[in-house]
Amino acid sequence: MIMVDQHRFLRFAVAAVVINLGYALVHLAWLIMGEPAWAHGVSVFPGGWVPVLPAVIAVASIMIMILVPRAWRPAAVAAAAAGAALLAYSMLAWIGLLMLLMIPFGLPMPADDLARLVVRVAGAAGGGLTLLAAVARARASRPACPRCGGRHPDLRTRPPGWAVAGGWLAVAGFAARFAVELPDILTAGVSGPGGLGFQLFVALLVLAGTVLPLALIRPWGRAWPRWVPGLAGRRIPRLLVLVPGLVMAAGLLAYFGIGGIGALLTGHDSADPAAWLMIGGYTLWGLGLLLAAAGYARLTDSVAAGCVPVRAAVVPNRQNAGRGEPRPRSDRSKDHEQPHGPQAPSTAG
Repeated sequence: MIMVDQHRFLRFAVAAVVINLGYALVHLAWLIMGEPAWAHGVSVFPGGWVPVLPAVIAVASIMIMILVPRAWRPAAVAAAAAGAALLAYSMLAWIGLLMLLMIPFGLPMPADDLARLVVRVAGAAGGGLTLLAAVARARASRPACPRCGGRHPDLRTRPPGWAVAGGWLAVAGFAARFAVELPDILTAGVSGPGGLGFQLFVALLVLAGTVLPLALIRPWGRAWPRWVPGLAGRRIPRLLVLVPGLVMAAGLLAYFGIGGIGALLTGHDSADPAAWLMIGGYTLWGLGLLLAAAGYARLTDSVAAGCVPVRAAVVPNRQNAGRGEPRPRSDRSKDHEQPHGPQAPSTAG
């Protein structure tokens, strides 16, 4: 690993180890001394050893990646699986965060809910950092750029086709979910607990189902449009679009894709067509956002100034075709260069 990649991996790894150790110790203490009353309902999955195992596996896998570099591949796979399990176990964290944001708009949050939110966020943070550590270690294994010594993705100017399809799938899933509520909205309007706060919450959901997925696949999600005064043409910080997309996708897929569809299949929830349309819409919405966000992440991954992608750094030399001798792409133009000005007279003969 080059120094920059090593530092990035170590930052994620150390943070993940600290958080996951604390998370595992808290749940172990609950196993020994008993779970507090407010901790019931921290996850849709059972407690006990269920949250402890992925946290311990995450810590062990990260330590293997650090101490035994040759075994990083299986350790990274195990770390990614453990991180995903922690994120799934903490799927309710995003709902608590939304409730936290609604406090200024008249929706109070009880102390027990706040305590549960802290535990859920810790589990989600540990899982997310574990995934980031695994990805950082995998990216560090890419070949180095022959010009700057760094590691760059392939140069891309458009999102992949599957990412574009994901963006429109998210819009379709949002439309399917709100189609269930459309008759009531047309007759009674938007109303709910908290008055103006609830209406603002619905407005944010509408933006997350329309503007967000399209921003992940359209050029105006990477550079400010012309009609934005003072910012037109400037690059949009990638995390400003990427983080909401990933967080929303993880929450929708975990809560509705796993919990909601699981409840429908096991008979714990109403299985009428409206329920399937609503939960299915949420699930497609989350899946589409995940695909669009993954494409956005690939498209906006930075390339060092003056460098070209690794795969485009060399092209075959026509004179050495078949000999396996590459030459820089920048030399291709020499094949077509024409001499300028009068040629020097020949001295032959």
